[in-house]
Amino acid sequence: MNLAKQINKKLDEILNIRAEIKAIGGSPNKDSIILSNEMINQIKGELNEITNNGLNVKEIFTNKYYINDVMQDRELVRTENNKESS
Repeated sequence: MNLAKQINKKLDEILNIRAEIKAIGGSPNKDSIILSNEMINQIKGELNEITNNGLNVKEIFTNKYYINDVMQDRELVRTENNKESS
């Protein structure tokens, strides 16, 4: 897996955690907030490890000739459909 995909995967994990918190609605309990913050901090640590604290990712997402990864899009749709059917 290339570096950009690894980074995107970790960022998606953070977004999924935040979406789950919103899905809970109202005010989540203190334990779930602490747990989600710990999970996000762990993912941020993994991102820092993958990117060498951001030093080896300069210009990685600035490709003006970027072509959308159709296979990744299909996988995202399949994942979303599986979540909805569960």
